[in-house]
Amino acid sequence: NISGPKVSPAKAAEHAAIELGLASRTGRYYVNCRLPADHPVRQEFEDALAELARKYPPLVILKLSGDDDVIKQERLTYGDFKELLPKVE
Repeated sequence: NISGPKVSPAKAAEHAAIELGLASRTGRYYVNCRLPADHPVRQEFEDALAELARKYPPLVILKLSGDDDVIKQERLTYGDFKELLPKVE
């Protein structure tokens, strides 16, 4: 979780890369984020997330959308979100 002043998606990706570099590479790391509705900003955001995913394979990025059609389709495709997460005992 990065807090502070608002930064561009590219800068946020740089900050996240630093945090990931400090973390152990032996596990899986989950990041969820809400995608911006504005298409150009959304594309920049998704590009930054894709770059992070390429650089850090243990990272699992869950992109949340406010689009009702997308929400319905994802629910039909993937079922209950909690079933996608690893079981903790």
